[in-house]
This record gives sequence, C-alpha cells and structure tokens, in this order.
Amino acid sequence: MDIESNKILVFDADVLIHFMQAGCFSDLKRIYQNNKKAVLQKVYDELQVYKDSKVMLDSAIHTFKFIELITFPISIEMMKEFAHLTSPLMNLGKGESACMSYCKFTQDVVVSSNLSDVSRYCALHEIKLLTTMDLIHWEWINQVYSEENCNDFIAVVLRKGSKLPCKTIQEYVSSRN
Repeated sequence: MDIESNKILVFDADVLIHFMQAGCFSDLKRIYQNNKKAVLQKVYDELQVYKDSKVMLDSAIHTFKFIELITFPISIEMMKEFAHLTSPLMNLGKGESACMSYCKFTQDVVVSSNLSDVSRYCALHEIKLLTTMDLIHWEWINQVYSEENCNDFIAVVLRKGSKLPCKTIQEYVSSRN
C-alpha cells in the first residue's frame, strides 16, 4: 500500500508486540522509512506492564528516536470519539480506540492487526490501515526480507500465541488477489 510521506504511522500495541516477539522490533525503523512512526500515550501505557516491551519501546523513543511518543488526546473531538469507542456500547480496547480516534482527526495511518475491531471503523471513516502482515509484505516486496525471513517471522509470532491471518507470505499474497 502506498502511504504519503507526510502521514504518521500510529502503532497499536499488537503490531509492536508481533515485531518484538519475532526479534525484529528494530526493523520497524526502515519500514516506510519516509514516514514518521508514533505510539500514543495510551498504547505506551498498555505496553508498560511487560518489562521487555517497555525496554524496547523506551529505547526506540528515547535512544534511537525512530518512534515518537504522542500525548493523547490533542483535542476535545478526539477525547469525545475515544470516550464513545471505549463506552460499554462499543466496548473497544483503549489502545486501538486511541489510534482510531487520533487518526480520524489527523488523517494519519492506523497500524493494527486487531481487524475485528479496527477495519470496519477505518473503512467507514476513510482511514488508512496497515497490519503486521502489510508491514511484512512491504519488507518482502522491497527485498529487505526474503520469503524465508517472512515465513520465519510469521511462524515465531504464531508459535508465541499471537494471531495472524496466514502461515506464509505466499498465503498472504494469495489472499490479497
């Protein structure tokens, strides 16, 4: 997927965790290298309960500076949308709700693999959405990861108990056609 270079990739926790599980977290800095990458405070707070993710995320933000930490919310409208999404009626998680409400008003890109909660909202509000598999596909078509690297990434993430929609990069490519 083509993403304009002025768009920020706003990461939900699940995608960050997938890259951490696969031992490829630092690879995020080169994916869509012309785009800034960010994590919202709500997502950052969710990841603080895991020692390893806290260390990696803090390094990415403060030491290597390839991910920016953004205070959330930045407007009343954003706060209202977040409250609606996390209300008992909608019952969505705080991280993905923060990402969706932020990107609704900034027109940036949601990066989440929680498709059951996120994809319909993004389509309705014309928000671009990238998933873990989209990022792995980007690595493959830009010849950063080989097919074997992609498949190893997927296998590790699945073995560690996370969900992905396919078991190989070829299966993912076939599903897109």
